[in-house]
Amino acid sequence: MQQVPAVDEGFPLSFSAVDPLMHRLPHAADGPVLVPLRFFPLSPGRYPCKIFLTSKCDVRVYYIEGVVNEEQPEARFEFETPAFETLTQDIPINNKTKNEWKCQVTIEGKWFYGPSILHVGAGETVQYPLTFKPILECEIMGKLILQNEVDGMKYIFDIKGVGRKPIALENITVECQVGKITNKPIMVPSYTKTPLTYEVSSDLPIVWGIPQVTIHAGNSIPYILHVSPWKRGVFKGAISFSVKSREDDDFEEDTDQDRKSSFQESITEIAHSLDEGDSDDDVSNLRIWYDLEIHSSPGPPLDVIETKCTALDTTCIEIPLFNPKDRIICLDVKLTNAALNGFKEIILRPLECFNYVVQYTPAATGCIDESLIFQPEMAQEFWYLLKLTTELPKPTVMPKMKHDLGKYDTQIIPLVNPTHETLELQATNSNSENFVLDVNRGSSLIIPPHTTKEISVHFYPSALGRAGHKASINFHCAQ
Repeated sequence: MQQVPAVDEGFPLSFSAVDPLMHRLPHAADGPVLVPLRFFPLSPGRYPCKIFLTSKCDVRVYYIEGVVNEEQPEARFEFETPAFETLTQDIPINNKTKNEWKCQVTIEGKWFYGPSILHVGAGETVQYPLTFKPILECEIMGKLILQNEVDGMKYIFDIKGVGRKPIALENITVECQVGKITNKPIMVPSYTKTPLTYEVSSDLPIVWGIPQVTIHAGNSIPYILHVSPWKRGVFKGAISFSVKSREDDDFEEDTDQDRKSSFQESITEIAHSLDEGDSDDDVSNLRIWYDLEIHSSPGPPLDVIETKCTALDTTCIEIPLFNPKDRIICLDVKLTNAALNGFKEIILRPLECFNYVVQYTPAATGCIDESLIFQPEMAQEFWYLLKLTTELPKPTVMPKMKHDLGKYDTQIIPLVNPTHETLELQATNSNSENFVLDVNRGSSLIIPPHTTKEISVHFYPSALGRAGHKASINFHCAQ
């Protein structure tokens, strides 16, 4: 019986017997005989071969094939995305043969996902969708392996995934009122197949909740977020929760430190579960956070103050304040109209009484509602509603003017602008024959804020006595 294998024509000789000088195989009457064979390929590819074994009474043919894969990967792909964000990349798989491929797909590396089977038609190129979705900051090295069931060839791709700091998963808006507690229910889902305890924290002191929350596998728990703002306005911050490690538990058992009050937030999408055997180290960097926006509306006013005013005149409003505490209180004062003027900050000593004076100098008539708001540093604001009614200013009676016929007398009219606005005035004169204003006709008088402009008026008598020597001069603002 010959030992040397015969190789199909057209294929390079890569198989050989171990010792081609041997002419016979050892005799075994009641068992198999092993034929040593060497395979030494020179390049990647498929190596089919036939081996003929002949004797006087038997002929046997063995078909064998060697499959040689590349030592180097086909390509390298890198994925970089924030935690909890999905990134998918299509990898082209090209079948240049005349046979359809059915590839078994193996993915090595956490948080990489893709179909387990890929079919590629003869002469076609199919895109394989590989997805990377980390749930924490990490750097993962792995491989994508496609093994062709038709010819046994493997196609190996190196893959690298980098999970960056997670972005805010959701923008949470809470509508609430000063002085009232608003409860925001949040459903917190499970991310793993094992129970996890999260520590919750935030940079907004006006929200709170239980400091820790434990979520069991496959469950979602309701978390109540409490919001109680101290002052009106829009407040923006962030809330987050991170995995509590066992080392933290051991540390807390040895110390009596008080836990800080904190709160929790919602998550809207459920990430892929971790494997059953994940250790604490696998999720020790797990952290999720959300943007939080608090819209705080004012509560009812402490008092309503109604005041009647005169346009272009200053009215003073007094507010009595008292500090009942045994410590100094600092108050920030907010005025809702630029026509209101007063101290922007007040410091009250313990048990001190103080009359706060706000000045109101309107430029227009009508009724408006304004607010005088006092905001302590670490306490609830209080405020007063000001109902302001502004009337027209009373007319100013100028001193009498007299002079000889043919001549004129002059007086000065002071135009005072005590307001914060620039006034653009137009003048009307009921008797322009006897009283002449020293202004350009058709032009406006511009008076900047908190200034006075003097206008000359000339009296030209046209007859003896007082008859007809009267005039009404009005200055009005179209604004």
